[in-house]
Amino acid sequence: MSNCPINEQTADGAIVGQCYFHLDDEHICPRHGDVSIEIERYYQDGRLTLENDLRARHGKPLLRN
Repeated sequence: MSNCPINEQTADGAIVGQCYFHLDDEHICPRHGDVSIEIERYYQDGRLTLENDLRARHGKPLLRN
């Protein structure tokens, strides 16, 4: 996978679509950081990871709905 597997959200929690930042060889997205776990998940079930799920894993505040 060459693009970030995160399904981005606005600040109010609305889903807006996939992040299309190009990933380097170490699976680092310029916007979302280390997404190696999310890439593994994508290869397992073909689904993007919701940005709030990534934020929860990193201990960041969630975007509101």
